Amino acid sequence: MDVFISWSGQRSQQLAKALHDWLPNVIQAIRPYMSTESIRKGASWFEDIGQRLQDADFGIICVTPENQNEPWLLYEAGALAKKSGENRAAPLILGMKDTDLAGPLSLTQATSLDKDDMLRLLQTINGLSEGRRLNDEQLSASLERWWADLASEIESIKHHPGPVKVEEPRADRDLLEELVELTRRLNRSA
Repeated sequence: MDVFISWSGQRSQQLAKALHDWLPNVIQAIRPYMSTESIRKGASWFEDIGQRLQDADFGIICVTPENQNEPWLLYEAGALAKKSGENRAAPLILGMKDTDLAGPLSLTQATSLDKDDMLRLLQTINGLSEGRRLNDEQLSASLERWWADLASEIESIKHHPGPVKVEEPRADRDLLEELVELTRRLNRSA
């Protein structure tokens, strides 16, 4: 089960890294993908990400108030949603409520970083797994065993988010041209 973890910005990256390390402990069949952790040195990052977006069985979009409208995050979320007729990507929200989501991410069922909502996300992912699926009792027991590790990481990220980078907004035309070019490259490599 390939799970693509999308992030943009420092807090989102910290959350993605925590998930990347935590998920295979809870559901051993999960093979998480995170760009900074999974791309081998010397590889073409764009081609690798494009291939992993196509291969992903599910995607987790790490969303914070400061990144929810970032073009790259939205691009990856769109690529994951487009992959099959059924959206197999879920926003995982940090530092916000699901009602705070804007734009295209607000159209999908978001997951909060609390134990009960994470169980529902894990049940969704586990249900898509072929072969090595955990039964409900096993999944609940596994979450119970590993939850404290993730909860500790989440608290650390919430309380020590690091510097918030403030940039001048890019021109809409530049963003659109970049997205069109990235989409063309992805389509050519398919």
